[in-house]
Order: sequence, then C-alpha cells, then structure tokens
Amino acid sequence: MASVVGGTFLTQRYLGSANRKPRGVKVTNVELNRPGTAGAGAAIATLGAPFPKGHQGGILLTNADTNEPVPLDYAAGTGVQGNKITLAIPAGTEMPERVRVFVLADVYPLARKDF
Repeated sequence: MASVVGGTFLTQRYLGSANRKPRGVKVTNVELNRPGTAGAGAAIATLGAPFPKGHQGGILLTNADTNEPVPLDYAAGTGVQGNKITLAIPAGTEMPERVRVFVLADVYPLARKDF
C-alpha cells in the first residue's frame, strides 16, 4: 500500500499565528478506539473548555515507531463540537501496532499520547 502525504514548502520564515497555542486551550483526555473489519473507530480529544472560534482543531495519527502518518482523509473525518475534537477512522483501516495521537490547534501540537 502506498502512502501519499502532501505538505507546503516555505521559502521564508513563517510569521503567522497558526503555530502558537491559543489562549486557554487545554487537553484533558485523549482516547483511541481502533476500527475493526466491520466497525469504524475514532480518536477523541476532550478539552477543558469549548474549542475557541477562529481556530482549526485536528487530530493526527502516526506510527509511534516510525512517525509515518496513518493514511486517512483527515479533513473529511475531523469534527469539532463543543469541547471535543473527533477523528473518524473508517472500518478496515490498517493501523500500526503502536499509534501516536497528536491533538492540534491550527498547527500547534496541544498534546500527544501513545497507544
């Protein structure tokens, strides 16, 4: 199975705010429910307060041993509602034995947990 990961190449120093922690955001819990052959799974981050408007919440899954991302449609599978960020993991998704979950605000890593 081939993995394709896209990215952006910056030719100068980034001066925006997407790589800074939004004020008052704190992750209180991270869960990983692995998918099965017939049932979907999810990664869920619980925050201490509702996620702030004007920012994008996200979850990234990687192989904890190699740091390679788990190939998913992160844009379509991510939802933010109240104080929860949820990433849907479709049934049948191949998951590494050890998964590292990153919780993101914009591109700032709020938390990470290994499963």
